[in-house]
Amino acid sequence: MREYKENISKKEVIGLFLNGKSMRSIAKIVGCSYPYVFKILKNNGYKDNIQKKEITTNDSFFANYNKLSCYWAGFFAADGNLFKDRDGGSAIKIELSVIDCDHLFIFKKLLNLSQDVKFRERISFGKKHQYSYVQFRSAKIMRDLILNFNIVAKKSLILIPPPLSIDEKYVKDYIRGYLDGDGCICDDINRFRISFVGTKSFLEWIKEKIKINLYDITNPSVNKKTDCEYTYSLEYTGMQIFTILDWLYEDSDNNMRLLRKYNVYAKLKNEVLGHTHSLPIL
Repeated sequence: MREYKENISKKEVIGLFLNGKSMRSIAKIVGCSYPYVFKILKNNGYKDNIQKKEITTNDSFFANYNKLSCYWAGFFAADGNLFKDRDGGSAIKIELSVIDCDHLFIFKKLLNLSQDVKFRERISFGKKHQYSYVQFRSAKIMRDLILNFNIVAKKSLILIPPPLSIDEKYVKDYIRGYLDGDGCICDDINRFRISFVGTKSFLEWIKEKIKINLYDITNPSVNKKTDCEYTYSLEYTGMQIFTILDWLYEDSDNNMRLLRKYNVYAKLKNEVLGHTHSLPIL
């Protein structure tokens, strides 16, 4: 690495930055550290430009409660991740099986992300699995997810329900998002079932909201999973699952539902309830 404090041209760094290069790319090109590139740009009046490059265009996406923000917050509560990246930035990541990668492209479009959806392979339990993910920085989005939805880093074992301030009319969008991430719609024709997994307090909240909105639904127990001390499950069975799913999918569109699970619901309903209740398979 060059002795950058003496030999690196500030004009070279600034020129590369103005030509669209990221700070990490600039550091590799000129042979210095990322923090030193940041220091040059900051000291030469490019602080605001840096911040604009570091965040997503639509960084107010989770600032207010609406159908889209509540759905994606619920999905993020299941499958998202908040963390500080190696440069100390506020990093946000969603990773899914490659079979659901189209859902990430929808998320990318809604937030106007410049980052690409990426793919990787990982070995788990001796088998290769393919994943898709998108990762970006936004201190504003991280703050909004924490303050507006109680979504925090390393949330899997400590996730709590969203604040009481969430509008009741958006609760089903949030729950649908969570179902798409950490839920299951079982298409076994002999045993209709939908289930959720999560923390006890979070699943109790889901159960309460379903009961309030659909008073004739049974009141199942939230049970501890045998394979994890801190993870619980909530399960509904029988014909009542169509009442629950009809409520959850009401007024939704493909921007706020996982197509694979929606098609399971539509196919199962068409097979069980027949033509008069038929839904399109998308």
